[in-house]
Order: sequence, then structure tokens, then C-alpha cells
Amino acid sequence: MNRMILGLDLGTRSLSAVVVEKPFKGFSIRQSVTVSFDDLEHHGSSDAEQPNVSRFERAVSVLLDELDCKEFSSVAVAIPSSSVSFRNITLPFRSPKKIRQVLGFELASHLPLADKAYVSDFTLPKRTGAGDFPPLLTASVPDESLGACFMTLATAGLKPSLITVQGYIAVDHLLGSDNGEDHTLWIDRAEDHTTLCLVIKGTIVQVRSLGANLSATALARAIHQTVQGENQRSQDGFLPQRCTITSREADAEALCHPLEAALGYPVRCAETGDPDMDAHPINAMSAALAEVTSRPVFNFCQGDYSEDSILKRYTANIVVLLIFVVMAFSAFLFKLHADISYMENNASALEQASIAVFKKSFPNVKRIVDPLMQMQIELKQLKETSGLSAEGSTPQGELRHGCVDILAELSKKIPASMDVETTRFILNPGRILLSGSTANFNDVDRIKGLLEGSDLFKQVEIQSAAADKTGKRVRFKFVITL
Repeated sequence: MNRMILGLDLGTRSLSAVVVEKPFKGFSIRQSVTVSFDDLEHHGSSDAEQPNVSRFERAVSVLLDELDCKEFSSVAVAIPSSSVSFRNITLPFRSPKKIRQVLGFELASHLPLADKAYVSDFTLPKRTGAGDFPPLLTASVPDESLGACFMTLATAGLKPSLITVQGYIAVDHLLGSDNGEDHTLWIDRAEDHTTLCLVIKGTIVQVRSLGANLSATALARAIHQTVQGENQRSQDGFLPQRCTITSREADAEALCHPLEAALGYPVRCAETGDPDMDAHPINAMSAALAEVTSRPVFNFCQGDYSEDSILKRYTANIVVLLIFVVMAFSAFLFKLHADISYMENNASALEQASIAVFKKSFPNVKRIVDPLMQMQIELKQLKETSGLSAEGSTPQGELRHGCVDILAELSKKIPASMDVETTRFILNPGRILLSGSTANFNDVDRIKGLLEGSDLFKQVEIQSAAADKTGKRVRFKFVITL
């Protein structure tokens, strides 16, 4: 889905807007509208009809009515440079995080209204010969005026994600396609002020807001003063090689020739090379395109005025969370693969072992398909041929009768006068396992002889005979064949 970005240029006499459509690649300008405050009554909105509503609020309402698109993914605003204070300060570090922590304290003594709160931002110009910590370019706007602008737009359903400076943002946009000399001047003329930017190697190093409707002579004098102040403050030796006017009003062309004569170097009007882009308000368009390209520019959307997008606010945390999720999922897949491999190896080993046992137990069977099932079948057949039941024993009636006869025979053969204690009697088909203890080894031999004299027992063997731990008794174990 394409993004729709609204760029606004908040002038003191008019309000301009440009709608930029951002597909997956590139961008296109959908619409541009300019509403003059003096023409508000033609739109059915006059001071008499709405006495408690400012002209800016009425202009925003009229502007939104004239725009084709009503919903925007982001809003970028350019405010007049006359309401912004620009300063150059030097700090002994370059970390943006540290700079933001101390920026307000460092600028407190440099701003014009000490009793007012300011919202400040900064850029890190690349300067040569300025040491390890070149001066920062800072911009500060009173919190009161910024809040009034922000709340008016928010009430209209427009919450800006970028609030920057007129003139400065236009120069920053045009510098992206400029391949001129190292030291240049840029001038942006608005309704009630003029913005002057000093540029070194494509980077804005100094911004100054001048008065409105300055003549060529007065403007040249202000430019000389600004250049001299820059050279005294820095060691760059700023020597302008040309001057570019970003304004597209009719008087901009007329200003070029007299200003060039006063300055002594070429002065021309800016050109983007695209007639379609030249037809739109430069500052509104530049603000929208800065939001599209995400260039590092002055942005006063900080603190209470920052964008509340969860994605943007927690991008770093989301990235870390996704990394841990991917790592955990990868570990899970690795463990799952290892477990499956282990189980497959175990299954293969058990199958091989069962085949080996089957071959050893039934060597006559040559074709083995399912060793477990075939072994069960073979065992069942053996039990049936040996006269045993499926449970591996004689029928219950015969087993119970045989057991009583055997116990009676044992009691008959072993006299009551002999010191014998029976601890185990196990009756299996075809044999008996008899365990117990007696007074001495002679009694063990005597018991064996007595049992051998029975017609019920075919053979009596002494499997084991040993003294117990106390040494007073002899434990024995007989295996009797029936």
C-alpha cells in the first residue's frame, strides 16, 4: 500500500500544502494547494463569523476541504525561520545521545528569552580544520508557539512526525542534487522574512533569519556580516563562490542581477530540473520529501510533540525482540532435529538388535520382515507344540492339582524334626525352584537324599549352598526336575 505524506508550509499570510505519494520505489506529487489568509472570507470563513477561531485554524480547515486525500500516513511541517533561534556551540563529544542530554543546559544562556521554555534540535556539520569537535548547528523554537501550532494541527486530525524550518529545509532538499562549489550561499525569501544558509561541501553550517522585503543592498550587507561572523567564529575561511535563491516568486528573478553586482559573485535562482516539481511550493514539498527520504534534518517533534507511533518509538526494542525470537526458534528447530535424529538412530539400533536376537533364536527362518511380530508368532507356535497354553503355563486345573501333590510330597519327605525353613517355592512347568535355610551343610545333603527318594521327582540338584551373614545358618537352593 502506498504511503501518503502531507507537507505543510506555515506562512504568516498563507498556508501551503503538498501531498506526496510514496510507492515501494520513488515518489510522485499528487496535489498542491495554497490557502491565503486574506481570501478566507471567499471560502465562507471570516473573522466575524468565527471570532474565537484563529486565521490559521480556519486556513487548516479550508485546506483539508480542498485536498483530495483525507488520510495521511505522516505529516511534515515547515515553520517560519523568524520564530527559530540558530546558534553554533561546541561540545567535547560527538555522541548524539550525550548531546541531547546537555543541549538544553548549554543553550540556556544563548537564547533570547531566558524565562521561556524552548524545544531544540541540532545537526553535526562536517567541517575541516575544526579539530575533533567541530561546532554544532542548533535550532531552538519557543515551546509556547510550537505547542500552539501542534495543537491546532492535532485538533484537525493532523499529528506531525516532522516539524522543521522554512528555508533551511528547502536548501537541504536542493543540496541533494547540487554538485557546485565548496562554499556557497543560499537564500530563501518568504512573506515576512528571509532565510540565509551558509553551505560548505554540501552541508549547511550556518543559518540566519533576516528581515522581510530587504533590498539588494541591504541583503548584501547582511550577507557580508554573516560571512564575516562565520569566519571569525570558525577556521574554515568561508569564501562564497556563488549564491542561489530558492524562492520561486516573480521578484526573485529581479533580485538576482542587483544582488550579484553587490556581492561580486554569481547569483541565480534554484532549479530542480523537473518543471513539475518547480510548480509546487518548495518548502512544503521539501518537508514532505524529507519525511520520505528520512534525511537527518532539524526536527522539533520531541518530548510532548514526538510521534506516538509504537513502531517508530520502539523500533530498537522490536528489533532486539525479533532477534531473540529468531534465535529461540532456531534453537528449537535445532533441538527438534537433534531429537528426531536421536530417536531415528535408536529405532534403527533396536531394529538391528531385534533382528540379531531373532536370527540367533530362530536360525531356520531365512526371510525376516517384521522381527517382533515374527518372533511372537514363532513363540506361540512353540507353546502350542509343547502343550502349553497361550500364557505359557499348563491349564489352571492341572496346575493347581500338581501344586498340592508336590507340596504334600515335600512335607512327607522332609521330617518335622529337621530344622528346615523354606523361604521360596516356585513351580514352573517341568521343574521346581526351592529355597530356604537349615542348621548345617549335612542337613542340606540329607534333604537332597530324601527328595531323590521320591517317585514324583526325577532329579534333585543343589544349585547353591552357603552360610548366611551370621554364620549360624546355611542357605540352600534346590532345582527339582519333575
